[in-house]
Amino acid sequence: MKKQILTIAFALLAIAGLAQQNCYWVFFTDKNETHFDPYSYFDAKAIERYARSGADLYDISNFPLNESYVGTVGDLADEVVGCSRWLNAMGVMATDDHIARISQLPFVSKVQQIESEGTVTNKEVTCNVPEQAEADILTDQLKRFGGQHFIDHGIDGKGLRICVLDAGFPKVNTHPVFKHLRDNHQIIATYNFPKRCENVYGWGTHGTMVLSCIAGMKDGQQLGLATGAEFLLGRTEIDPEPFKEEVWWAEGAEWADKNGADIINSSLGYGKERHWTKDMDGTSYVAKAANKAVEKGILICNPNNPTGYLYTRKEMNQLRDLVKKYNLFLFSDEVYREFCYTGAPYISAFNLEGIEDNVILIDSVSKRYSECGIRIGALITTNK
Repeated sequence: MKKQILTIAFALLAIAGLAQQNCYWVFFTDKNETHFDPYSYFDAKAIERYARSGADLYDISNFPLNESYVGTVGDLADEVVGCSRWLNAMGVMATDDHIARISQLPFVSKVQQIESEGTVTNKEVTCNVPEQAEADILTDQLKRFGGQHFIDHGIDGKGLRICVLDAGFPKVNTHPVFKHLRDNHQIIATYNFPKRCENVYGWGTHGTMVLSCIAGMKDGQQLGLATGAEFLLGRTEIDPEPFKEEVWWAEGAEWADKNGADIINSSLGYGKERHWTKDMDGTSYVAKAANKAVEKGILICNPNNPTGYLYTRKEMNQLRDLVKKYNLFLFSDEVYREFCYTGAPYISAFNLEGIEDNVILIDSVSKRYSECGIRIGALITTNK
């Protein structure tokens, strides 16, 4: 009985200790005493992209972190999650006491907790080859994209290098749908940031599904439009701890930059598992890392399922300001604009002053009128 009581007591203490740990960005004041040679650090394709986009190879963001700073903070933290050159920061797990000590170091400019409400999930998914009766599913997306036009003109992504950041890539190293990628050595590099190793061929299946949509091929039939592209496969996501994923995503973007990616495809989401919509103002550090990648000539493709949210005038103005600041294009899917039930006004992106030529509105007959079989839509812009 005493042994059971002691075991329970120790378990409760362990849980209490874990509950006191949070994930933080620790930012440094400088990069003093660091050295950097871009021609030994970057892949040749990265150097080509920098030259093509006019980015600076010697930008201070590319310099490494000060190793002494990293070592000192690492000794005080409970766990080092990762490091970011671009942000000049480390991601760490630390108790309140430890982070208070870290924040007092003379070379630490500030610390910021990464907010999150992560939940543990446990699911098992298998990758199966569809039956012949389901085979049409594999080619439907190309039909919707007008993919035959690309195929007829020999456009298959050759010359591009695409980085896919996701939860895992099980069976990509064995499945026949990816045989052409393996045979032609189109998978250039892999890295598993949570595990700190090169093996990504396991864990969550979402990355496998995404890659099959981009570059899969079955019995000579293209499933995606980029079957000729090269690929970097990075695992940056796990189920229970989304706050750490922000650090790993920033590391993954830097890894993609180093290894010559032209495009980064990832599937980060917003909501209670990550950030609330009010936080989508460009100030989160994962957003800053994405902006830094854009500055270096990388296209970020970050699809996210629609949430049916009705943006306020203030939020729309924040989007407008971001578009103006970074000279972005704003794709605004407004097919559900008639379905507003709260009495709050619907504000179209076309009504935002100063970015008229940056807005592309997406509309669809099939969604608004629930005519899902009618594949009719439109892209509307005033930009000639």
